[in-house]
Order: sequence, then structure tokens, then C-alpha cells
Amino acid sequence: MSQGILKSYLRRSALLFLLLLAILLIIGYTYVKDRTVWPIKSVQITTELKHIHSALVQEIVTPYIADSFFTVRMAALQQELEQLAWVEDVSIERVWPETLRIAVHEKKPVLRWKETGLISSKRVLFYPEENYTANLPRLSGYDAYYNEVVSVFLQLNAALAKVNLSIVALDLSPRLAWSMLLSNGLHLYLGQYDIDQRLTRFIQAVDKLDLKHAQELYVDLRYTNGFALGKKKS
Repeated sequence: MSQGILKSYLRRSALLFLLLLAILLIIGYTYVKDRTVWPIKSVQITTELKHIHSALVQEIVTPYIADSFFTVRMAALQQELEQLAWVEDVSIERVWPETLRIAVHEKKPVLRWKETGLISSKRVLFYPEENYTANLPRLSGYDAYYNEVVSVFLQLNAALAKVNLSIVALDLSPRLAWSMLLSNGLHLYLGQYDIDQRLTRFIQAVDKLDLKHAQELYVDLRYTNGFALGKKKS
């Protein structure tokens, strides 16, 4: 066999092999794509859902399980579930031969943000569709500054814990001045600057103050070397 004939034979053989491979791939893809052959018969939610209705999860999942076990679009399903306000993260896995296992982890709210927002333990600000009734400290301010407000809350709340007090509400005004309501009902006005030093001044003197009716009082800490104790206007 001449060299030219050999090359032609090898070329035709290679083309034939590629053609057969393509046919096999098409057949294979059609086979694994066929839901009647590889259906998803079971969807397992492996985590407890407290704030997300299971019916809503089922509504989102249903269109995806119309695909076969092998072709279900898990990334797209995960992305859609993670758009729910209460969802922290989602993991999805196939369990042979016909099950889709889904773990939906919910956000853990630790603070309120203004009237309708919540802040999770991972400092994610979100707005649930339904009212959340748990009693949490309330923060407020410009949305763009919410992370800073959280940091200030954590710092000042830890300092107040030394005198058995805590922050019920913390506000950053449009003028960037800080004020807070304490667990005993007392209002504190800290102003714009040196708020940690001003709070320390209050903490050092709190045992000497008559706070039997603290809910009726306020403390103005916006002074250089002291503070004023006054009665709230009725």
C-alpha cells in the first residue's frame, strides 16, 4: 500500500470514528436527558424552615424537576432559592437514583433596622415580606451606614454590659449624631464625636445617679467635661 493510499485510509477511518463518536454522544445525551428514563421522584428538604414556607420552596423547585436526574439545572435552582429574603445559603445534591436533596439555611436575625429591616448574624441587611415579631435591638440611620451603626452598637453595648445595661435602640441622625435608648428606659445623647469616651464618662458615674425613674429621664453627654441629667418632655 502506497503512502498516499495509507494516509487517505487513515483520514477516512478518523472521520468515521469521529462520526460514530458524535452519534454515540447524541444518543447518550438524549438518553440521560429523557425524564421518563431518569425521573426525579423525590425532593428532600434536609433543614428545618422557620421563616420560609415549604410551599414556596416547592413552588420554586417544581419547574426544575421536570428535567431528568442528570440534567436538572442545580445552579439555576440554587440561585433562585438564594433570592428569597430569609435565605442565607443553599446547597443542592443529586442522590442516586432519583432524589434531589436540598439544604436551605436561613438567616439568623440579631438586630432590627429601622421599621421593617433585619440584620443577620453575618451582618446582612434584609427586608422580610412578613412582619417579624421577635424583640430585638433597633438600629436606624442611613442605609449606606448600616454596617458602621452595627459596629458602634456592638462596641457600646459591650461597654454598657459592665454596668448591667444594654442598648434597646441606637440611632444615627441625618446630622450624624448618635443617640440611644437603654434597657432601663434612659435616653442618652452622645453627639457626633468621641462617643466612646462620652459613654465611658457616663458608665463611671452611673452608680451615683438616681435612676429609679430612668424611663422619664435623659442624659446629655454632649459636653466637654461632664453631662446633664434631665427629664423628658411629656
